[in-house]
Amino acid sequence: MSEREYKKGWRARKPLLIAAGAFLLLILFFVAGISLFLSTSLARDQVARRLSDYLQEKVSISDLSASPSGIRARGVSIANPAGFPGELATVRFLEIAPNWGDLIRGKRTFRVIAVDGVTLDLAKNREGTWNYAHLQRVLAAKKPSPKETYIDRLSVDNGAIRLQGKEWHGISVKIRNFAAKGSLESQLAVVGEDAGGNRYSIAGKLRPGKEPVVDVRVTAADLALKAFVAQGAKKEDRLLHDARGNLDVRCTFQEGAAGVDGTLYFSGIRGARREIAGKLTANLSYATKGDEVRIVRSALTINKVGDIKAAGALNGLRKERSYDLVLTTGNIALAPLLELIPQWERMKLTVAGSGQLSSLHLKGRFGQGMPAIAGRLNLAEVSLQREGKLFFAEADAAIDLTGSAHGFEGKGLLTQKESRSAGMVQNARLPVRFVLSEKFKPVRAEASELRATVLGIPLTGNISFDTRRSGPLAAKLQSASVPGPALNPWLARVGTRLEAGTVAAAADLSGPSLKELHLSGSARLSAITGARQGTRFELRQGSLTAHLDRITRTTVVRGTAELHDAGYAGKKGSAAFAFNYRDRRLTMDKLRGDWAGTSVAAARLEMDLAPRSGTRLPLQLRVSQCDVSRGNLAVSGLSGTLRGGYNSAPRRKWLDGNLALTAGAVSWQGTRIDNVHADVAFSQDGARGNINAVGYGGAATATVSYDPFRPDSDCGFDLALRGGSLPQLYALAGKGKGKGAVPTAGSVDAALTGTYRRGTGLSCMFRGAGKDVALAAKGKTIVSHTALTIQGGLDPKRLTLEQATAQLESGARLEVKGTLEDPLTPGRKGVISLQIPQTAVNAIFDPLANALPRFLQEGTVTGSVGGSGTVTIADGRQMLAARLSLKNVGLEFPSQKLVVTGVDGEVPISLDLSGKTAIQLSGGLSYSRANFKKLLADLKAKAGGGAPSLVVEKIALGSLETGKIALRLVAREGTTEISSLATTFYGGPLVGTGSFSIQNGIKFRNDLLVDDLSLKQLCGALPAIQGYISGRVNGILSVAETGRGAEGMMGFIDLWAHKGGGEKMLVSREFLQRLSKRKISGLFLTRDRPYDQAEIKATLEEGFLTFDALTIKHTNLLGVRDIQVSIAPTQNRIELQHLFSTIKEAASRSKAKAGKTQQTPSETPSEAPATEFKWAE
Repeated sequence: MSEREYKKGWRARKPLLIAAGAFLLLILFFVAGISLFLSTSLARDQVARRLSDYLQEKVSISDLSASPSGIRARGVSIANPAGFPGELATVRFLEIAPNWGDLIRGKRTFRVIAVDGVTLDLAKNREGTWNYAHLQRVLAAKKPSPKETYIDRLSVDNGAIRLQGKEWHGISVKIRNFAAKGSLESQLAVVGEDAGGNRYSIAGKLRPGKEPVVDVRVTAADLALKAFVAQGAKKEDRLLHDARGNLDVRCTFQEGAAGVDGTLYFSGIRGARREIAGKLTANLSYATKGDEVRIVRSALTINKVGDIKAAGALNGLRKERSYDLVLTTGNIALAPLLELIPQWERMKLTVAGSGQLSSLHLKGRFGQGMPAIAGRLNLAEVSLQREGKLFFAEADAAIDLTGSAHGFEGKGLLTQKESRSAGMVQNARLPVRFVLSEKFKPVRAEASELRATVLGIPLTGNISFDTRRSGPLAAKLQSASVPGPALNPWLARVGTRLEAGTVAAAADLSGPSLKELHLSGSARLSAITGARQGTRFELRQGSLTAHLDRITRTTVVRGTAELHDAGYAGKKGSAAFAFNYRDRRLTMDKLRGDWAGTSVAAARLEMDLAPRSGTRLPLQLRVSQCDVSRGNLAVSGLSGTLRGGYNSAPRRKWLDGNLALTAGAVSWQGTRIDNVHADVAFSQDGARGNINAVGYGGAATATVSYDPFRPDSDCGFDLALRGGSLPQLYALAGKGKGKGAVPTAGSVDAALTGTYRRGTGLSCMFRGAGKDVALAAKGKTIVSHTALTIQGGLDPKRLTLEQATAQLESGARLEVKGTLEDPLTPGRKGVISLQIPQTAVNAIFDPLANALPRFLQEGTVTGSVGGSGTVTIADGRQMLAARLSLKNVGLEFPSQKLVVTGVDGEVPISLDLSGKTAIQLSGGLSYSRANFKKLLADLKAKAGGGAPSLVVEKIALGSLETGKIALRLVAREGTTEISSLATTFYGGPLVGTGSFSIQNGIKFRNDLLVDDLSLKQLCGALPAIQGYISGRVNGILSVAETGRGAEGMMGFIDLWAHKGGGEKMLVSREFLQRLSKRKISGLFLTRDRPYDQAEIKATLEEGFLTFDALTIKHTNLLGVRDIQVSIAPTQNRIELQHLFSTIKEAASRSKAKAGKTQQTPSETPSEAPATEFKWAE
């Protein structure tokens, strides 16, 4: 192109370019002006005002500005209508980008509408009006524009919807190709989360317009069903706490018909004992033209439970709202199904069996009462138990269900055959009929002609419920006498078996409901025998009556109970009382009972049964005027109160509170304690009690501490008695009827302090003192005004007697001390020492005079006595080894004509106090006349073998007396042996040996040998027979006592006469005349006659002395026997007691005649006295 041509063309285009530039500049100025205007508050307020007028709700905008692509607004909000606080909707950021070209051409086309941070707060007031209802009406009233609005891309980010306090958040909406009148098909994508974090996704297509089309899929993977259900629930459901789900639903709408087809899978629903899983499927259709919902397919499948299916239709949802449904099920397992009911779990019930609905047809209208119902419910093999206790098993039921607009009725039969399982209910047959209101509330129910065996007891009766009665609920059950063994299948669970007897019971129930009712019942038991866990029991007769009244939240139970001749484990007793229970307080009145020798009678016993508070169970117990007796023990007027609590912490248990007890009197074996008071305080450290009482003539106090929940802990005690009566304490020890000496007076102060531990035993210190003590035996006072003391200690290993004394008023004193090892076991051993200080015999004899025989009481004693000894305890025996020291002791008993003088020395004593040692007295001498001289020589040698143990200066009986007596004594194994005895008796020595024991009665054996006893001196000592006979006597006297008194004495006598020692063997005329029982004269008896043989042989047995021989003989030089005296066979036996009395009388007469001038033989009266032979002379 040439330059000329170029300039020519430029001149032609220049005006056009200038015009275009001016237009463009104009547009830029317009845009800049618009942007500048929009940024002003005037524009912002103008826009807000226009929107408020359009929506008829206040709209506010925080910021408004123009952008290169459109308009932007920030902080946009729409206010709630009056009556609702806050804003209906808020938008954090809004951008609208129109298609300017289309907009200029008159088309409503937007490239982008973007919303960020939008929040809708939807709420409903008390009248049920939603806050968006007014805005909805305003928009619906607007005339739609004939032009279609297009949006290429509509997006909502970070959206949230609050609905009645529940919030959906994180909502994102994406729509492509949106055409308001449906000219285009739009693509929809929505995601969001509910308050529980479940994320939902909606994807599909939609076409709005006059004939809208929707086809979307709603999915939610791994739903937390707890949060999913909570969107529409008022409270949290515990069953869904860990439940998960998966939702997949397709929703469609086209040509006026809507459809929903989907599945909800679920698992982890927490039943009472297992987890539930399954699925819910539904296929529903809704026709807008007919306003009808068709349930094409609907089923709830629960794994291991069964299927529940529904089909039918719902018509007129907008007006009449009617329905026509059919429900069917297969066999439904009841156990997992009922576990979903919280109340069922709280009752701790377990059910088994199955149920089935056979085409349950429901037809009616919503809000118009009970629908028309027709169907049948079948139950099979149903069992019910609670905490392992079976109520019934293998029960079946068939119930026909019918209903109308006024109610719902069921009628059928429940049956149960005898089950192999030992349930409480057996052989049940219940015809049932019930009616429910349109709101499923009970109206009437009846189980007539009821028959069942409950706990082995056959029952008959009826149960009914009728709201037309003032007391709708009523029941009457009774049983005839049932054999006790019929209850054994049930009683076997508790280890009990009945062998015989009968049981009968009856009950009547009435009231408005189970929360308000009255129940009366009675039971009778007769001639019951059986065993529990091997221990036998019995009951002759028992009865129980009870009345229960339940009013609102108060339950009152009252009644009586009686048990007659009950026995258990060989012990028997009876009981009767009235009882009352109200407001957690149990009261027992007029309680009377006895058991195994213990009798109880109480006016009232009250217990407060307060509920446990944490780990503490409150305890409230009161007893009034209770009398208890057992054997010799009796407690009267016992009353007390326990206020505290029982604490059961994980690692320790204890009581807290206080126990106060009072008793009017406590009696034991005739003794009585009055005004007993006990106060016990409980704490974590245990129990500590103080006891005070007046009794036993003094005041008793005690302090005791112990932890009852630690059985192995120490039980501490401090017991004291001041001024107690010794006779009462002796009676308390059970010794009041003893045969020996018993205390009749005296007071005691005593104290016992120590501890006791189970398994270890008693450890304590004791001390006591008694004064003015008096003892009596057989009604006679033995001692009086005696003082006693004792002090020592005791533990399981040792008893220590530090000091014990008994001091008579005269000053005589006994001291005891010692130790025992293992004192509380049969193997105890130790040594107890005894000491009697040397004291005058009178100091002991006089205080004890009343206990002595009469003749001893009249005696006179002189000298002193003392002693010491030990009691050795070992091998179950108590051996006393003691020595009595006698100094110049003298005894004189005038009534017995007995005098003992000059007793000096020691007497050893050995005695087995346990009585277990077999007493073996020495066997005595092996005697014959042939070995007499040898025995005599041996005994004389023993007598001269050492110093004697005891010396007696003289023993005189009447006019008879001995010389000085020397005895050697040895004591061992419960006996005291006389190893030698030596004295002189009328011109001749007397020697002997023997032994004696005082264990279990007096036993002794003595052998005395007589050598050259002068008959002349002996007769001379007895004036009545002076000169009767002369000669010397040898022989033996052997006597043994077996412990039965005179009747138990045995022995023998063998004496013979000989000449010697200057004494001839002569017998006087007087003696012969007495023996011949007539007067003899003449040359033959002009002088004393010689004799050449005289002897006495006798045996002693069972208290009688029998003479085998008593002869006096003489033969002259011519061989003729001119004297022969022998005992008559019929007169050879005399009682020993009579013999002793005769000798004593003879000695007494002889002594009385001593000192009188004796007649010579020539002065003898011419007429001799009668000579009848009398053994007494």
